[in-house]
Amino acid sequence: MSTTGLGNHGGIRKRIRANHAHPGSKLAVLRLELQLLKQRLCQAMTKEPLEGIIIFSEIMTECQRFSLIENLIEYLNEINYGDFNEQIIALRSLQRHFEMGNLNADDFTFEQAREFMAEHASRIIVIIDSL
Repeated sequence: MSTTGLGNHGGIRKRIRANHAHPGSKLAVLRLELQLLKQRLCQAMTKEPLEGIIIFSEIMTECQRFSLIENLIEYLNEINYGDFNEQIIALRSLQRHFEMGNLNADDFTFEQAREFMAEHASRIIVIIDSL
């Protein structure tokens, strides 16, 4: 029986290996991106809330484009034994929100923007720190 196309450098074999990789190795790949995300969110939180909303929206749009939040949800689902249910729900809610469109700072009052940043940006930072 021939294994043409499944050699050591075959794309199928690499995908199979990646799909069955230990969850810790997947986190290692995500860790650098997550640390950069955390730094950018921390910077956004130091800005005035309405400016922070704009920066937060840009950051999350970029994360959506590169599937960072989706990959994080997938990772948490793989290692979840009830420990990460709240984080997964929060990330899914945030992901759905950004799939609908970008945030517009004009849609927020100063207080709403402050609360939004405290709730969403802070929660993502806490999730990253918990990994």
